[in-house]
Amino acid sequence: MYSFIVKKLVRNSFKHLSGGDYLPALHLMAEHALGGNRSHRTLIAQWFERYMRVLPGFIFTPAEVVVNGWPWKTIIAVKLNVSWLRPDGEVYKNVALQMITLRWFKAVDIITIDDTSGFGALLNDLVNKFGVEEAGAKPIEG
Repeated sequence: MYSFIVKKLVRNSFKHLSGGDYLPALHLMAEHALGGNRSHRTLIAQWFERYMRVLPGFIFTPAEVVVNGWPWKTIIAVKLNVSWLRPDGEVYKNVALQMITLRWFKAVDIITIDDTSGFGALLNDLVNKFGVEEAGAKPIEG
């Protein structure tokens, strides 16, 4: 039953993220360093807001969600199919894997693995072909 509830929370989070609402994902995150250079929720929120401006309508489809553990330490693996309709009508597609550690329903560690060169090429196209300057902005760090 616990795994069922966590899977539902994860799937719901990505459904909302695909609809442009990052708050359910943000609410699953604990207040601490989450990897990379964003160390608190305020910067993560800024990152999500930029993400939604640069890639509106980006779709996250959880293909598989595996949950193991109990509320005090839950490990989740999510295989995501992602897609986005580019301004030129082409469809960008990628596959990502997220490994998430929850403690009492709050994410304390998130590792995301995807085709970073493909994603980088998409951002370069947005800057160079479509004039989306923010796609080339410096990372939000701190």
